[in-house]
Amino acid sequence: MPKTRPTSILVVAIFHFIFGGLGLTCGLCGVIGQAAGGNKMFAGGGAGGQNKMQEEMEVFMQQKNPHFKAAQYASIGANLVLSLFMVISGLGLLQMASWGRILSIIYGVLSIGHSLLGFLDYILFQMPVMKEFIAQYRPAPGQAGEAEKVALKVMDVILTFTAVMPLVFMIYPIIVLVIMLRPKIAAAFRGEKIAREPDDYRDQPDEPEDRWER
Repeated sequence: MPKTRPTSILVVAIFHFIFGGLGLTCGLCGVIGQAAGGNKMFAGGGAGGQNKMQEEMEVFMQQKNPHFKAAQYASIGANLVLSLFMVISGLGLLQMASWGRILSIIYGVLSIGHSLLGFLDYILFQMPVMKEFIAQYRPAPGQAGEAEKVALKVMDVILTFTAVMPLVFMIYPIIVLVIMLRPKIAAAFRGEKIAREPDDYRDQPDEPEDRWER
């Protein structure tokens, strides 16, 4: 007997492909970026002063937070694995294969754990060190120094914004877990017939209209 695929499963599969594809693309770009010389997110477009500031910042981060580079590589690797999980489980969901649901649940649990660890690492280790660097850095005099001051202000804003991103990334895996752990979804993957619930008043049993009766 063919399995009936609920609409929610089709929607999750589509988002798995979208987010998984984006994750694989960004992860590969991150690997290439690290291999090409590290994270240059705050560096200017070839400006000597900002390049100098970037180099000093990386040295400062490495001294204050020795596991900084290792954490970056681990995060990129974890994102690649999670993205691959999404793409593979998306294929399983389209086929209504039980392993697709299981992989989606595993993805949800691992993704939430990864986001929580990333949030704690950023709040406890990375952000304080970056804030300390901004506070102690002295821009060079002249035009280059003015550009560095602007870069430092932008950096400070980005730090605050970045702090909440791991929590935002938890929303989707939580939704995935809620859907995949529903008893009716589990029954659908087992091939059991699911009784359709009324969608609106049109599905309700007809009742005698007595509003004209006196």
